[in-house]
Amino acid sequence: MTLDMNELQLHWENISPLLTIRNEREYNAAVKRLNELLDEIGSTERHPLYGLLDILGTLIEAYEEENYSITAKGHERV
Repeated sequence: MTLDMNELQLHWENISPLLTIRNEREYNAAVKRLNELLDEIGSTERHPLYGLLDILGTLIEAYEEENYSITAKGHERV
């Protein structure tokens, strides 16, 4: 498999907004997208979009851990 950087860049420009969570607005959009994927895919690991569902869930979890957990910035661990 040969990596065509121009083709990769073209696809990344379309995919990147789906995988970017930098603020509350993007977080809310990502959660909505995840719920839509869950409605469509469920737990079918063989579904072509299951990888996207998995990656998006991981990104949301990381954002929540950084911004909503008890140990988030400005909070001390109990």
